[in-house]
Amino acid sequence: MISIQSHLSVPDPQRHLDALSDSHWQRYRDSAVAGCREIAAESKAKPVKYRRRYANNEVAAVARQQKFFEFLLDDGEKKLKRLFVAEPPELATLSAEIMGLLHPGDLYAKTRSGLQQTPFGRHLIDKVFRYEAFRNSAYCGRLFEQLEFSEATCPYCNYHMLHVLEVPKEEPGAMATGKARTKPKTELRTYFQIDHFHPKVTHPFLALSFYNLIPSCYSCNSQDKLAQQFSIDTHVHPYHESFDDVYEFRLSLRAMWGMAQGEVGIHRKATATAKDDSLSAFRLREKYRSYAPLAINLHQRFLRYESRLRTGELQLFHDAVLQGVSLNPHHILRTERAKLKRDLIRQFDVAGYLDFDSIGP
Repeated sequence: MISIQSHLSVPDPQRHLDALSDSHWQRYRDSAVAGCREIAAESKAKPVKYRRRYANNEVAAVARQQKFFEFLLDDGEKKLKRLFVAEPPELATLSAEIMGLLHPGDLYAKTRSGLQQTPFGRHLIDKVFRYEAFRNSAYCGRLFEQLEFSEATCPYCNYHMLHVLEVPKEEPGAMATGKARTKPKTELRTYFQIDHFHPKVTHPFLALSFYNLIPSCYSCNSQDKLAQQFSIDTHVHPYHESFDDVYEFRLSLRAMWGMAQGEVGIHRKATATAKDDSLSAFRLREKYRSYAPLAINLHQRFLRYESRLRTGELQLFHDAVLQGVSLNPHHILRTERAKLKRDLIRQFDVAGYLDFDSIGP
């Protein structure tokens, strides 16, 4: 619910991301270039077989695909590199350029059960943008460690924890030998899903794009978002902007006055200007609806100890009210539902006693 840049604790977050994205490109450059050249050569060496297998038996589709590979490999693979390292706005521009070369039907088809990737789209992921190899690699875990998601919450919902853990490595045949190791081998494993902001089914050429790989919980990725079409103009992108800048949680006045159970609402901030459909896409109102009792309890504790703020007894107030709540906006992703609690405390602190930029563990 904050941008990943804001989540990072390094002195220069963007420089850190630039270094990681460049390293990401260097890691996959050779295989991606080789894959492009292999498919392009295949389309020319065996044109009839290729056309039938990957181009729906259309000569024009083969020509489009060949132009696509020329686009990627021209000028020292400049555009191919940009697909791996470009930030969200540039990535959107590149995607539009590519869809000016290809037709949607080259990549996916609409079926009764949803969108289905074409053989060419699958071929791109298998040969060029090798997402499965990345997802199953130790590098994947190390990357998200460097992004400080070893223990953090989903940036879409701030509702579920994500983990990168070092676990014993399973070795085939190890049990059969009966030999014990003094120091068992371990591997990093990511206990979360990776969302593609631009879905793989419609944008296979973005399957390995650094800024298209969003750490996500199962609920947001596999139950809510699925293959919905997102853009930076319609949904909050965790590498581009912050949900915290657009929305705030508030407890209804009726609940604060003790007149009714009330509810926790999510409201657009007065300063927010961009259109955003993230609330409905991730069912955030439904996910947070049951937290009215928690919010009412927090309000009651705030009122009970508010006098401690007036007398400067900040530590006592913190121990009684702010346990498990960080008011520092950069800490939101560290704790489940931290934004909810922070926004409610801000709402209750009408007198402005608290510093919402620096207080918190």
